[in-house]
Amino acid sequence: QPQRIAVLLPLSGRLEAAGKAVYEGVLEAFFEAYPDPRNRPQLFAVDTEGYADTLTAYRDAEARQADIVIGPLTKTDAALLRDTPTRSLPIIALNRPESTTERRPSNWISLSLAPEDEARQLAQIAFGNGQRRALIIQPSSDWGGRMEAALSQRWRELGGTLVEKLILQAEPSESEQISEAVGAFESEARIKAFEDAFDAPVEARPRRRQDFDVVFLLAPDAAIARRLRPLLVYHYAADVPVYASSAVANNDNGSQNRDLNELVVLEIPALSSGAKISQGFRLKALGKDAVQLVDHWSQLSSIDSTFLRADTGILSATQSGNIERELIPAIFE
Repeated sequence: QPQRIAVLLPLSGRLEAAGKAVYEGVLEAFFEAYPDPRNRPQLFAVDTEGYADTLTAYRDAEARQADIVIGPLTKTDAALLRDTPTRSLPIIALNRPESTTERRPSNWISLSLAPEDEARQLAQIAFGNGQRRALIIQPSSDWGGRMEAALSQRWRELGGTLVEKLILQAEPSESEQISEAVGAFESEARIKAFEDAFDAPVEARPRRRQDFDVVFLLAPDAAIARRLRPLLVYHYAADVPVYASSAVANNDNGSQNRDLNELVVLEIPALSSGAKISQGFRLKALGKDAVQLVDHWSQLSSIDSTFLRADTGILSATQSGNIERELIPAIFE
């Protein structure tokens, strides 16, 4: 058991709200894990915003004789500490660096809410449900690109086929772009051409293309999902199962969520109790799980594929030192 635990978080500045949400989770789990004050380690926070850089904050934790460090929170700061050769303290980083390493860094584990883990799990769930031919709809953004890359790679590894990838643009309208992607656009155009030729309505129903059996809707938030999901129904793809990440999960009141009916989504176990869904709650769960990893440090740092049931998912250690999460699948109803 460590005697002194340092927590490196941005507790002021631009990321203050995120840092404090994580720290709230750390404190809650800390007092649950060590209820007896006689056997409780000392916990102290280091505000990374008060230092020239995160490495300087880490050196301060070393000087204060910490036994283990929780943090930092950003990808850039996590990469800085991971790649620093002269560090002695075990680190449980709370984000995953963009770059990867060939071997697990010494004294290093990274736990994060990386959406790429969800993208890979969506591919596994859909493939397990018998779907094989996918249409991906994604925003034109860095987040959309990372999600699509992780999902497509896993989908192809499993043996699935990617038949269409729609990267949404500002023009033309979203309705036109989705109509063309699902193949209804050409069918609608043919019917309109007949009507124009005969100057009379034609009794015909447009059809979508038949070469896909699943849609991965990589919407970055609930509002966009509520806008895009009905367009799939409108353009004759209502019979195709649609999968989305936790980014669209919400428990807002009102009738708007009816547009998300039957959507398969993922969410962290901590929210299965009916708590209010928010990014702050997810960050709090991240802080709580970091404390759980303190207790399992030796196990996780020496054995691959160690599984732990935690608030942010079922956690497994990998050879790279990254902790991957498996979330709970759910269906909007």
